[in-house]
Amino acid sequence: MRKLILTVAAATILGTACQAAVVLSDNFSYTNGPLVDVSGGVWANHSGTVGTLGVTNGQLVVRGGTSYSEDANADLAGAPYLETDFDVALYSSYTIIISNAAGLPGQSGTYISHFRGTNSGAATDFGARVWLSTTNAILGGTTTDTGSYRVNIANGTAGGVSFGQYDMNLSTGTVYTVVTRFVPSTGLATLWIEPLSEADPSITGEDFGTSTRPNPFNVFTYAFRQSGGIAVYIDNLKVGTSFNDVVGSNTSPLVSGIPDQAVGANTVVGPLDFTVSDAESPATSLTVTASSSNKGLVPDANLALGGGGTNRTILITPASNQEGLTVITVNVSDGLNSSFTTFEVRFGYPTITTIEDQQVLTNSTTAPIAFTIGDAETPGNLTLSASSSNPLIVSDAKLILSGTGANRSLQITPEPEQAGQSVITVNVHDGVNTSSTSFVLTVYPHWGLLLGDDFTYADGPIGSVSSSFWTAHSGLSNDTYIVSNQLLLTQTNVDDVRAFFTNSISVPTSSGVLLYSKFTASLGALPRFSGGYFAHLKDTGTQYRSRVFAVTNDAAPGKFRFAISNGGNTPTAFPADLDLGTTYTVVARYNVGSAKATLWVNPASEESPSVTASDITSAVEIWNYAFRQDGTSGAIGVVTLDDFLLGTSFTDVVPYIPPPTPEKLGVSLSGGNLVLTWSNPAFFLASATNPAGPYTRVQGATSPYSVSVAGEPRFFRLVWP
Repeated sequence: MRKLILTVAAATILGTACQAAVVLSDNFSYTNGPLVDVSGGVWANHSGTVGTLGVTNGQLVVRGGTSYSEDANADLAGAPYLETDFDVALYSSYTIIISNAAGLPGQSGTYISHFRGTNSGAATDFGARVWLSTTNAILGGTTTDTGSYRVNIANGTAGGVSFGQYDMNLSTGTVYTVVTRFVPSTGLATLWIEPLSEADPSITGEDFGTSTRPNPFNVFTYAFRQSGGIAVYIDNLKVGTSFNDVVGSNTSPLVSGIPDQAVGANTVVGPLDFTVSDAESPATSLTVTASSSNKGLVPDANLALGGGGTNRTILITPASNQEGLTVITVNVSDGLNSSFTTFEVRFGYPTITTIEDQQVLTNSTTAPIAFTIGDAETPGNLTLSASSSNPLIVSDAKLILSGTGANRSLQITPEPEQAGQSVITVNVHDGVNTSSTSFVLTVYPHWGLLLGDDFTYADGPIGSVSSSFWTAHSGLSNDTYIVSNQLLLTQTNVDDVRAFFTNSISVPTSSGVLLYSKFTASLGALPRFSGGYFAHLKDTGTQYRSRVFAVTNDAAPGKFRFAISNGGNTPTAFPADLDLGTTYTVVARYNVGSAKATLWVNPASEESPSVTASDITSAVEIWNYAFRQDGTSGAIGVVTLDDFLLGTSFTDVVPYIPPPTPEKLGVSLSGGNLVLTWSNPAFFLASATNPAGPYTRVQGATSPYSVSVAGEPRFFRLVWP
């Protein structure tokens, strides 16, 4: 690997036509709890498990592991910042500390923050990804010194420990200021550590989409992300339009974000709390002003500012009998520099719940899709409409709305013999205002089985004994072996092998195809903490999708979990602790058009418990399936595979298994213990803290199962599968 050189910022500094301003700031001085909840709506979830990104003692905690998978973003005032505006640059600054070695990232690293667009453009709409790892890329990929880590910057389309590494070891127990710059028009990102000025040493990302289009996009928000084996404490976030907004001798003042509001007509909003501060001036000297974008709905004179010092308020009174939307801008000035925040206020808008993405087989009709609507002013006078972005897949006339009052449903019949995707939008109108929700409908064809192997070959290298049915696509050392009619993947060998689909067909992104893979797997040795992927779909190059991992993140000692990613190295784990030496059926579904992957372990049907990956990746044409050996000690453990199938429906790879005959849970008392018994081992014991649930499986529970009657009440039931 070539050595990366730290560079000094060029003499020509990027200018900006925008007024210098802090467009987002947060010192995370909330009560302890989930960020999305305790921030009052300033931060919103955009992927992963809601509520797992949290605030502790006035700091944001970005953790790793399957229990911590949330990505959350906050709006930037004045957004969008357009890729067509060549004078715009955005800067972020925050402090980080990793308290001890237990919170260090792995060698492969993970990114923790980025600027974000809408993911609707041609480029990947994540920019200036800040990566942490324990790899020294400057020294050819060696491990960093004990107790240290490094920081990388990625433009956005690739990234990782191999690109844009700042040549400095950071130590645990030490606070550092991390500063980035992202230019929406070029997609280029730059990183500083502990800078005093923009001319201090920096590093620019080296991942490029093309030579002319690295990763430009319209920027709307800033985001933090959880993944991998880390525990990073973050504080003092600032995002601005100049370097001096976030770092320097005279920085811009700060104003906290204010959540969007939605209320009935003629409703006074507030007082809403927000804070102002400045590094160089007392808060009492700061001047706060506010304005409304829709003065017929909310005149500026109806914005009442209150409070004093750091803690301020705003009270919003609409004009009488008016409905609509206005954007409120709150500006704070220290007499030299200023910053602002914006938020929306909707008066008299109807409400509609979100609808998850849907899949339906070609020439089939969806089941009724339930959702609810409401309106404070005219609950009985709401009208619904629905539209399709792709009438070749489904026409508007085939979107059938039904129901009354708050409870409604949508049933969809795609066009005959069609396959692909369409964005379905459902609108609710109250006579004045309209609200909407959108989701992706995938109409998938059934092509049957595309690939399969039970590995009944003679012992030896699989490329040789399979007569090149499986061939190496990387590693090329002929060291992936068949042993006793099973495929053996190790953590020390390096060959990655693939097989092309039947008749060498490919699956285009426009096909609407859902690919289901299934194999049995057992582990003979535990993977490392963040694990590694050992199976995946691929294109004809190096784009890997639906990666299946083995990890020990958040698993009990001596246990492991299977995990899935859409295409990156930050998987979402199936929440079940698994045992070495035990064979499990692993099933994955991959939506070729939307690049989304879902994982099951020992499923009986497609409705069995599953997890869906949260990382963002692009859709690519799929040609083959691959199995991978890591070549890094401990990464994947030792995996034995068998009975591999790949098809285009769940039942292609997992035959239907009828449910067992229901049985009662046997209950008896023995001393101070409750003894639970059942006869059919197909059932699993599940528990909850209240009768209504939710119920979760009791890991390792077999009949008879004893539990103490002391302590908090618990409720038990048998579940299948």
